[in-house]
Amino acid sequence: MKDDTGGVLIAVTALSFHVRPRMAQELDFLFLDATEIPETVPGYTRINPMRFRHDRTGLEVNVVTPAAIHVPLEVAEEVARTAIMSDAVRVARKVDWWRSSCSGGAAKTKRTLSPW
Repeated sequence: MKDDTGGVLIAVTALSFHVRPRMAQELDFLFLDATEIPETVPGYTRINPMRFRHDRTGLEVNVVTPAAIHVPLEVAEEVARTAIMSDAVRVARKVDWWRSSCSGGAAKTKRTLSPW
């Protein structure tokens, strides 16, 4: 897989890559556009347009797009642009960013780039 194509591992499993490992019952991959989602994946059964199940283990894999999870495309593009490769899987990078609060913009709130 090339560094700039395919889905990006996000959510709990991606966070576990960077900090203390956590148990997850499913994986979540972000694709910038639904046309990038593969029709088939060897070893997986597609159980609906946005979900696959690993044939041997039963692990479910959600595939999401920015529109499906109500995230601005610009944020998703930044997640994809800054993802790191690990064992041929793109993983969302833990990046801190600052955002003005809705109450006048004076206070700053520390957030993680990946909103999932």
